[in-house]
Amino acid sequence: MKPTAQTDHRRDPRRSGQRSLGTAEGVLVALRHCSRNEAFINIVQTAKQHSVAPLELADALVTIAENDVTRYFDDAVIAAVDEAWGALLGGGPGYDGDREQAQQPQVTCAHPRLPKLMRLQP
Repeated sequence: MKPTAQTDHRRDPRRSGQRSLGTAEGVLVALRHCSRNEAFINIVQTAKQHSVAPLELADALVTIAENDVTRYFDDAVIAAVDEAWGALLGGGPGYDGDREQAQQPQVTCAHPRLPKLMRLQP
């Protein structure tokens, strides 16, 4: 296999979109303790509600979760992420711009065995 063929797929925007969407699903699964399917539906419904592209919304969610301040997104996309998941990302009540000082949101566990496997600390 040619080395260029391996790098060509990394530049393919379809793969980039798939990767962003999958990563965004993972962010929501971790934050909301939901299934990947529920996370996907949440991303699509949020994008539709705010009239933004689902892949752009997913990319913004991942970028914000990573604390990457170097990327620019449309104001509507940022507003959608903030409204839908801001509290989970540290931007909820009591948030003053410092993620470590942000109050953690109340987490509802959807998985019946999770409380036995781990304890969430405030």
